[in-house]
Amino acid sequence: MSVARFIADQRTFYRVPHAFTCRVLTVSEAWFYKWVKAPTTDRGQRRALLDEAVREAFRKSGTSYCSPRVWEDLIDPAAVRGGAQNIAQVIFHTDRGSTYTAGSFTTLCAGLKIRQSMGRAGSCFDNATAEAFSQRFVAGSAIARRSNLVG
Repeated sequence: MSVARFIADQRTFYRVPHAFTCRVLTVSEAWFYKWVKAPTTDRGQRRALLDEAVREAFRKSGTSYCSPRVWEDLIDPAAVRGGAQNIAQVIFHTDRGSTYTAGSFTTLCAGLKIRQSMGRAGSCFDNATAEAFSQRFVAGSAIARRSNLVG
């Protein structure tokens, strides 16, 4: 939650004037009103659409679904950042945490053609090797991008 959202909520939910909340938080009223009048960003618009979709899915469930089920109803593999075609054949290396071994997660990875890689149980050395490789790869990519060697 942003500071501006907090200030707005104080008035909405508790009838605390904006001016008072701004003074308490040592924030300029002009700054707050600039935030209020600012146009909605692309990210804000996407977030509002997602909020509405979550509300609709929850309403359709008779208000009985919890967040994991609503998430399963809303997830669209093609909506993954960059599109599914850009992440096919990626190797995703993790530890053996329950999040990464859960059926729904492994099914999602399989559907997106992401290969899962996990270290051996009780061995930190597998993970260290993968992280060292990843760090060098990311650093090399960043240097190449800065040098305009890569698109």
